[in-house]
Amino acid sequence: MPVIFELPLRGAGGEPVCFARTVHSHGCAALPPAEITEKPLTYRRRFRTGSRVVQVELRERRGKLVAETAATLRPAHVKAIESAIGRMFRFDDD
Repeated sequence: MPVIFELPLRGAGGEPVCFARTVHSHGCAALPPAEITEKPLTYRRRFRTGSRVVQVELRERRGKLVAETAATLRPAHVKAIESAIGRMFRFDDD
């Protein structure tokens, strides 16, 4: 699946963010239509992009949060998904 973006797993203060702990920290990540696969740990969730819904798969790789999708996305939709994921993981909170 093509990578649409990578984000450093670091909070606003530079502190490390644990992907596994974040995904498992509250039960809503496991509620449908989201999915968690344990080995390797991936978190799949759907995002609305304009008039359609696309599935995005998140995983950790070399200290980064990697987002992948099979969908072809416009740059504005990639940016919107990146922003939503940043809020989900609270990367801007200090």
